[in-house]
Amino acid sequence: MPTKDPALWAAFMVWLHDNWPSIYGFFLAVGIAWLRITHLGGKGQRRVIEASLCGLLTIAFSNGMEFFFGIPRELSGFVGGWIGWYGVDRLREWSLAKLKQDMKEKAE
Repeated sequence: MPTKDPALWAAFMVWLHDNWPSIYGFFLAVGIAWLRITHLGGKGQRRVIEASLCGLLTIAFSNGMEFFFGIPRELSGFVGGWIGWYGVDRLREWSLAKLKQDMKEKAE
């Protein structure tokens, strides 16, 4: 039975230790987004989708934030909280505005 294998548990604990900042950021983003949508009167499917998207965006961002932005991975909790509070819709609007601004600057 694999659950009684101490090597498996040891490998899982090492993986959990190595990835804890991203896991914490994920759950923080999901929780904050869920509460924000609930507070604004959202229900059911909107809460689930928004919270899931915020959590997945946090995972995606936390995997590249050190490489692209020089932000240490230990700040994944802060990033997750920020993404959960800011929300997917406003994050998308901000990203599109930034891309349009960058494209204008390159065209000039």
